[in-house]
Amino acid sequence: MFVLAHIALIVRDYDEAIAWFTGVLGFTLVENSYQPEQDKRWVVVAPPGAGENGASILLARAATPEQERFMGDRAGHLPVTPDLIPGPPLLLSRPEAGKMGAGSSPA
Repeated sequence: MFVLAHIALIVRDYDEAIAWFTGVLGFTLVENSYQPEQDKRWVVVAPPGAGENGASILLARAATPEQERFMGDRAGHLPVTPDLIPGPPLLLSRPEAGKMGAGSSPA
C-alpha cells in the first residue's frame, strides 16, 4: 500500500502562505521549524480531516529567481488559487484553461 505524505508547493513567503492556508482554507499548521543549515523553514500544512496519515502540503520558499517562476504553479498546470479549491481538480494546460471556467471539466 502506498501513502502520499507531502506535496511541495513553492511560495514567496512562509508567513503569507501559512496565513492563507490556515486562515482562508482552514488547514492546520502541522509543523513550522527552522532549518539553520539551509536558512529555511520546514513548514507543513494539512487540510481539515487529513488525520495523522493524510497527505499534507510542504510550503517551500523560493530560494532562486528560477524557483520564483514556479510560485503558485502546479508543475506547469493551472495556478493554485482560491477559486479552484471548491471544484474538482483540473489538469489543463494554460491554453485550455483560458477556454474554461474554474470547476469545469474537459469535454
